[in-house]
Amino acid sequence: MDEAGPEESGPAATDRLRLLRVIPEVRTSNFEVDGTPRAYAETISYIHRKSDFDAAALPSNVIQLSHLGIVRKILSEHWDIVELPEPLWLRALPLSVVAGVAARLKVGRQSRPWVTTYTIENSPFEALASGVLQRVKPLARAAIRCISRTFYDQLIYGSDASRLVYAKNGFGPDGGVEAVFPKMQKPCDGCALAEKEKRILFLGVLENRKGVLSLLRAWATTGLGEEGWRLAIAGSGPLKTAVEASARDHESIEYMGMLDRASTHRELGRAAVVCLPSRRDGRWREQIGLPVVEGLSHGCTILATSDSGLAPWLKQHGHQVVPHDSTVEQLANSLISVCKTRRVPAQVLEDLPREDGVIRARRYMARTAVEGRC
Repeated sequence: MDEAGPEESGPAATDRLRLLRVIPEVRTSNFEVDGTPRAYAETISYIHRKSDFDAAALPSNVIQLSHLGIVRKILSEHWDIVELPEPLWLRALPLSVVAGVAARLKVGRQSRPWVTTYTIENSPFEALASGVLQRVKPLARAAIRCISRTFYDQLIYGSDASRLVYAKNGFGPDGGVEAVFPKMQKPCDGCALAEKEKRILFLGVLENRKGVLSLLRAWATTGLGEEGWRLAIAGSGPLKTAVEASARDHESIEYMGMLDRASTHRELGRAAVVCLPSRRDGRWREQIGLPVVEGLSHGCTILATSDSGLAPWLKQHGHQVVPHDSTVEQLANSLISVCKTRRVPAQVLEDLPREDGVIRARRYMARTAVEGRC
């Protein structure tokens, strides 16, 4: 296991490596990570667009393809690296398998691409397989283990929690090269560090598993509105009506609907606190939490649950972490606490890496791909 540091770099004396990223579904934020390593000439292929996707922000190296189109793309062109969905992204497993087969059909060490992935799944396999008959679970586990060892040369982890899940189940290539690069962003370059307002921001789908109902109930008991704080909620989903009703009943609650990316950056810049009180739902649990990552990059203090893969880091750096099954009272107490002990934005930014975790991971991919294919 490599504990990779910021000095990791791609091949300095080679031609640019051709990287194909295979993504089942994309959102605009996937393309906002700045600085794909210079070692790469990158192409991104995707199947579906998420609801918050902005077509106007689509870079020229991004193409929409079918499963068959991705197979043809792999077989018909030279690729040094193919980055697949992680093995435990179960809905994407058919895509990973067909793309993995195509990559393995390339003959010769120099022709066959280095196949890698960046993982963030942190749910135990038992939870992910909760819909599978008990007697079939060992076969399902064996199938995923076989897929991960047959088609992947390397796993790179976006959190230590994800690494532990894969290690516990033996999901990973035999003798494969591994490393942990936490999925965090550097401070936002394009956002001025303005004075923070007394605002707590919730960004996300308005559904129960994101904890929005618990947040509304907790907010009503805190008295923070009387102290000048506002709860700002952005997003859409099945609980939109409940959020709108709370905003009508409580002057301190502001519902903003769906935000475009420019408005999202603006609201993150205004908010002193970002809150993501996610709750487990069936086999789902929060992996990292994009609002957590983006909130940190804008100097916000974070209130999140223990399920986030960044929870240990948040605790160590003065942010608030509540149990994933916290009561309304516990969440209310944490809201009050985070407002009283919120960190200075400059201090939040000082704790962040100077380079995005996914960029560091791809820089490491370049180095290991050259070494692995030599």
